[in-house]
Amino acid sequence: MKRFLVAIVIAVPLLGQETKKVDSTEAMMEMYIEMARTVPEHQKLGELSGRWTMTSKLWLNPAEPPRLASGTASGRLILGGRFLQLDSSVKGGGISADSVTILGFDRRTSDYTMIGLDTLGTYYITAAGKYDEAAKGILLDGSYAMPPTGQDQKYHFTWRTDSADEHVLLLHFDVPGGKPLLVGETTLKRAR
Repeated sequence: MKRFLVAIVIAVPLLGQETKKVDSTEAMMEMYIEMARTVPEHQKLGELSGRWTMTSKLWLNPAEPPRLASGTASGRLILGGRFLQLDSSVKGGGISADSVTILGFDRRTSDYTMIGLDTLGTYYITAAGKYDEAAKGILLDGSYAMPPTGQDQKYHFTWRTDSADEHVLLLHFDVPGGKPLLVGETTLKRAR
C-alpha cells in the first residue's frame, strides 16, 4: 500500500507537468503559425513582381567609365508571398550574366533579406538590412570572400523605389580608409 501511495504522490505532479508541456507546445505552435504570416513588408517585395527592362552600369575601375549592359528581369512572389524571386539576364560591355535573387522579410529580426546567385561566380552572396526613410530605400549589408584571395569584402546594397514602375539598385564596396565605392547601378523599368 505504501508503494501505491508513493506512486500516486510522484505521478500527480508529473501529470500536471505534462498538461503544462502540452499547453506550452500548443502556444509555441501558435507562435510559429503567427510568425509565418505575411505582413505589409512582404507586400513591398511584391513591387518587383512582373516583367522589367534593365540597364546596368558596372565600374571595374573607378578611374574608367562604367561598363554598360542591358537586359530583362522577371519577378514573382513565391512561397505564399513570403519571398520574391527575381530572375534576370544582362549583356553588354563585355558582360554576360544570368542571375537569381531571392528577397524576403524576416519577421524574427525585422530585416529585409537577400540571397544572390549568378553566372559570374560559383558562390552566393547574402545581405540583410532595414528600410531607411532618409535614403528612401532598403539598405542591405553583407560580405563575401573575394576571389581569388578570399579576402573579406564588405558591400552595401540600396534598393530605392523611384516609382511603382522604376526601381534602382546600387552596390557599394567598402574601401579601407575611404568612403564606400559605387561599383554597380541597375535600373529596372516596368516592361510595357
